[in-house]
Amino acid sequence: MLGKFTWQAETVWQNIPIDEDDFEELVLKACGLILKGDVRIGKVPKERAIC
Repeated sequence: MLGKFTWQAETVWQNIPIDEDDFEELVLKACGLILKGDVRIGKVPKERAIC
């Protein structure tokens, strides 16, 4: 499933190509990964300095 995402080393953003025949299925699977807390999905922001 994850093979259809476009993975690029120079960015943390990944894409599910809208022209894929199974776009909706891929989106639902990605949502499932988010709900399960998959570490490959999302980014923990760095702590901000308090001024």
